[in-house]
Amino acid sequence: MPTLLARFQEQFLSRIARVELSELHASWASDVARTVLYRKILGDVAEALKLKFEPELLIVDFAMIAPVDRVPQIFIESENAAWSAVQEVRKLCCIPVGAVVPAALRAPVV
Repeated sequence: MPTLLARFQEQFLSRIARVELSELHASWASDVARTVLYRKILGDVAEALKLKFEPELLIVDFAMIAPVDRVPQIFIESENAAWSAVQEVRKLCCIPVGAVVPAALRAPVV
């Protein structure tokens, strides 16, 4: 079975390929328009991965979380200002990769 990262990449590429070129161009007209497009695409990707999409989770622009225990699975930063992207990359580097929350510490399923 493909890893979560591989499935994310496949779904992201599939969704971005479906965006009309005119919509892609229009999304670069402003920061707000770009964020709206990001939210649409990433929301669709989360749904395909059976995750819940949460923007601005834990000071990260977007996160995709498991629907039952709400443990974040994927964190995404989108930077509108290329010259400050290094700060966003540093933030993502602080998130442990493959961290596992023991079942005893997870929120009970209600």
